[in-house]
Amino acid sequence: MPATIQIIKTYGAGPTGTEADDTEFGLKVVDDHATAPEDAPIVVPSSLLNYSYESWMRFKCSVAPSNVCENFKIWSSGTSVGTGLEITVNSDAVDAYATPVITESAAGTRVNFASHGIGAKIDITGSLVNNGDKTDFSVFQLEVGPTAGPGDITDQTVYFSYDES
Repeated sequence: MPATIQIIKTYGAGPTGTEADDTEFGLKVVDDHATAPEDAPIVVPSSLLNYSYESWMRFKCSVAPSNVCENFKIWSSGTSVGTGLEITVNSDAVDAYATPVITESAAGTRVNFASHGIGAKIDITGSLVNNGDKTDFSVFQLEVGPTAGPGDITDQTVYFSYDES
């Protein structure tokens, strides 16, 4: 039987947080699942950087595969989200959830997500065999610098793949 894999966002206080089935991560100044990003915008600073809350994403098995789902990868379109803006993500395993921060993320080794297009996919640790199994986390965060303009940012799609056997 084919597996069903969900994209899960975890938010709220650690050590476990609250999970929500989510296809939009919402890089914003509140740490919840319900508030739309446009209702919680990040202010363009006059100097230094402002940050969104971290957005903790992972994959979860809700219908078990015949054998295993593994080799999870994520990547971006390879384009910037705009001048003075950068979405960062961890390029290594983050296996334990922590309460999201609105300061510079320390969750894993931080990289510019736009530099990880189809030719530079990021590996996500995890082999999903049973219902409820989960991968490690991908932790996204938006950095807003003083050269950013006002208004909405260019959407950044997170592409993903995995192998099922």
